[in-house]
Amino acid sequence: MDSSPRQRLYEPAAYFREDIIDVYGRFMADLPQPIIDLFEYTYWVWYFTQNEKYEEMMGFVEAVASPDLTMGKCVLVNALYELESWCTSIIVQQTDGKIIHARNLDFDNPDGMRKITFRANFVRNGTNVYNAVMFAGNAGVYTGMKKGAFSISENQRFPQKDEKGLVENILMMFTGYKEISWVVRETLNKCEDYDCA
Repeated sequence: MDSSPRQRLYEPAAYFREDIIDVYGRFMADLPQPIIDLFEYTYWVWYFTQNEKYEEMMGFVEAVASPDLTMGKCVLVNALYELESWCTSIIVQQTDGKIIHARNLDFDNPDGMRKITFRANFVRNGTNVYNAVMFAGNAGVYTGMKKGAFSISENQRFPQKDEKGLVENILMMFTGYKEISWVVRETLNKCEDYDCA
């Protein structure tokens, strides 16, 4: 977290380069062309509405350095959870009081997503702030843990079935509302205990 946003997640993006290109290509093949075009023409809005995330995504595009990964496609893939929903979390307390927090990965394209999954350790001034399970090429956090404080994960919700809900979600993203995976990441970054989270 001491690095500039553009450099912060550059290394995993470069390491997983080929798999990121593959996964992004699979997502693009499943999406309607008008949605892809919308993001190709309007990705620059994120520079003004979500600058830190925009800069991290610029780092992904630079690290992958492929015409198959444009900034518009990067913004679109980073926003996919807001257009659909996946994953389920489970929290269980054992008889000894120990709490177990688990989640599954039921994204589309699970074989591709497994290839870009990694554990990130977010460090500030040489001290571990939190750990997260992430996907290379994606700035959001869907599952994370702050040692001795709390764990957090995104859970599936059921999107509206009509186009109105989809349009509302897209408009919210373009006007600066933060995607849930970014809210999870900010919570891990800022909160020191369960009550804050």
